[in-house]
Amino acid sequence: MHRHSRVATDARGVFLGVDAAFTDLFGWAGAQLAGRRIGELVHPDDLKRSLQSWAELMQRPGSSAEPIRIRYRHREGQWVSVDVTCHNALDSRGEVLVDLVDARHEELLLELLAARDQLLGRLGEIASVGVFHADLSGRMRYANPTLEKMTGVAGARSLGEQLAAVTEADRPRFAEAIGRVTKGATPTLHVSSHLGASWRVSLSPLLARTGTVSGVAGYVSGVAGYVSVSADDDPAADLQAPACDPLTGALTRSATLQALADLVTHRPGAEGRTASAIPVRTAVRTPVRHEDAPRTACIVVRLGELERIARTHGPGARDEVLRLAGLRIRDAVRSSDLVGRTGPDELTVLCAGMPDVTAALSVAHAILEQVGQTMILSSGVTVTILPGIGVGWAAHAASQPEEVLARSQAASVESAASDPPEPVLAEAPARPAQRGLARDGAN
Repeated sequence: MHRHSRVATDARGVFLGVDAAFTDLFGWAGAQLAGRRIGELVHPDDLKRSLQSWAELMQRPGSSAEPIRIRYRHREGQWVSVDVTCHNALDSRGEVLVDLVDARHEELLLELLAARDQLLGRLGEIASVGVFHADLSGRMRYANPTLEKMTGVAGARSLGEQLAAVTEADRPRFAEAIGRVTKGATPTLHVSSHLGASWRVSLSPLLARTGTVSGVAGYVSGVAGYVSVSADDDPAADLQAPACDPLTGALTRSATLQALADLVTHRPGAEGRTASAIPVRTAVRTPVRHEDAPRTACIVVRLGELERIARTHGPGARDEVLRLAGLRIRDAVRSSDLVGRTGPDELTVLCAGMPDVTAALSVAHAILEQVGQTMILSSGVTVTILPGIGVGWAAHAASQPEEVLARSQAASVESAASDPPEPVLAEAPARPAQRGLARDGAN
């Protein structure tokens, strides 16, 4: 429930008194605010809007201003977002009443949603497969650029419109597969299109907090030389897998290794270009000198408590902790960094363009601080996990992705064994031998 405070001021905005809820929200007691104006607590960026609203209110005795969201300074220095509604009661009571409703929870949710939208957009851009999300009524909620290019349809409102190129002969099979997804199945099928292409479509259910199916996720990849058949397709076919982990939305292990390979071998362009601008899956590998290669940190976050949580609270709690950990990691790192799931209890962050090891360790400590905070699950259960974090360093273009990841994983195991866990820097890799150098003093 949102906390609510009502305070009184005079016509100049000077405090006449504050209630206990105001002290709880902002840390200020009434005696500390005696003779001070409420505007003194307003964030500088919000002050103009606050003053305009106040001036308009003063022209309308007996009226109330439209609610506005304002940040007020807490006694300890941080900013607290509140929804403010002022009431001009100067004629009747000789004061202005100010209602303040705590909006921090809503602000946090908006930030989390924005971060997730950014992550989905970034993953959708680098994925080599088409990805879509539709609700149970068939309305499109998301389609990545790859899918829109494959189907030739952009901005589709329905799944039927997005996949209108599927042949008439294959549409009944596709509809039947969608029906199976609503019952929790994860079917895979091949369909032909009027565009002269054949697609492999993998479908999976998306669950609401109640555990019921709320939507359908699909991964569409092209299949060369495939002829549609009416029987169900072999799920063990050696075809390209989705680039995104369906549980966390992070890159899969193979996609993470591919991204790491591209990051350490791709020569940056103009100054200021970030890793997010690199087409990770399709980057051209231009030979670069070791001293010119971008420096990439590989940070492995090992969530060793997940199995214990699954035994104690069930697999649903384990999955929720993993999703929350992924969101917190995303909040702790830079917008250009890539997040992948490289193991059942392991997430990996790729940080391109790191200036030095100190900067990489700083990111690792930020991750530790975020993930280590107490989590309150949807069931009301409270859990705390202390991850092990290993920091590997790909300093030159000859770095092998598997080796870099393995060193980071070993360091994360060492980190998890420490008490309390602290980020551990992986053992430095051996620099590749340089040709043409004399050995043992020989000429």
